[in-house]
Amino acid sequence: MEALLRLLEKFKKCSGLEINTHKSEALWLGSWRERLDKPFGLKWPTDSVYALGIHFSNDANLVHKLNFHGKLEKLEKPLTAGEEES
Repeated sequence: MEALLRLLEKFKKCSGLEINTHKSEALWLGSWRERLDKPFGLKWPTDSVYALGIHFSNDANLVHKLNFHGKLEKLEKPLTAGEEES
C-alpha cells in the first residue's frame, strides 16, 4: 500500500490528479481481514466496499446478497408487472 501511494504521489506531480483519501475505501483481505487498524487516511469498512458497481467483501454470503439478490429483485418487478397486465 505504501508503494502504491508513493506511485500515486509521483503520478500527481506529473498529471495534477490525485486520489481523494477522504472518499477512498480499502478492505483488509485474506489473513489480514481481522485487522482493526485504519492506516493511510482511508476509510476501512468492516463489511463491504463498493467499487465499479460491485460489492467486495470477505463474507461470500454478503457479496452474493449485495451483488445478485438486489439486482434480481429489481428485474423481477418489471417482469411481474408485465404478467399482471396480460
